[in-house]
Amino acid sequence: MPARAASAAWRRGPAASGPHRAPRLPEIRCSCPGSLLTGANRRNERSPGEDDGILTAEELSTLDLAGLDWAVLSACRTGVGEVADGEGVFGLRRALRIAGARSVITSLWPVGDVTTQQWMVALYRARLVDRRSTAESVRAASLAVLRDRRARGLGTSPITWGAFLAAGDWR
Repeated sequence: MPARAASAAWRRGPAASGPHRAPRLPEIRCSCPGSLLTGANRRNERSPGEDDGILTAEELSTLDLAGLDWAVLSACRTGVGEVADGEGVFGLRRALRIAGARSVITSLWPVGDVTTQQWMVALYRARLVDRRSTAESVRAASLAVLRDRRARGLGTSPITWGAFLAAGDWR
């Protein structure tokens, strides 16, 4: 199962049972938007100067991502940040745009692993195989998940397929 990134105040509690659920993980709390990378669960054991395994929005914004067409964050709520009076929303999406990414694709609420995988496969197929624009690729991915849910007799509420969005250059 792919590693999942984290957003503000991310917390992983007891895992639910089922074939598509992640194993139980220790609780990790982040007070700022960021991504948990390998070693984040052992950050208290690190030596001074050693990477703590947490890539923050502040660190992301200092990278040179000029020329990067897409930054895709598939974990839950990666498009949500903290609101600061007079400043707008601080978060991973904004940090990646500041760093130079032309488009950032994120989610606004939790989405199941199977649906996320299905959406991401459809997104990349639309972009890389069908050569569609960013906006067309996002739309195609959402429609693919929606069509699949209808075909299987599952609910079609936007909460099940509409969490992902693209910000930035629509081409």
